Amino acid sequence: MKPYESPTPWVTFGPFRVSRHPRYLRVFAILLGGAVILGLVVAFVFPVVFVIVMDAMFIPREKRNLEEIFGERYVEYWKKVRR
Repeated sequence: MKPYESPTPWVTFGPFRVSRHPRYLRVFAILLGGAVILGLVVAFVFPVVFVIVMDAMFIPREKRNLEEIFGERYVEYWKKVRR
């Protein structure tokens, strides 16, 4: 799902069973792994900035959209599954 588009399917299986945002988690892991491989302190800025931007800009918008579209079903999912 693109953060600015409305979702159509309701998916709670696969990686969505353990994380509400598996795509963002994957990108964070890649950035963190790259920083570890490079071994440069400055490279660790990128994963931190990524998390801050996602948390401030994209995740709240997605949450609002999903609540509007799926209602109580999403709220229950949100309570059970970690970010």
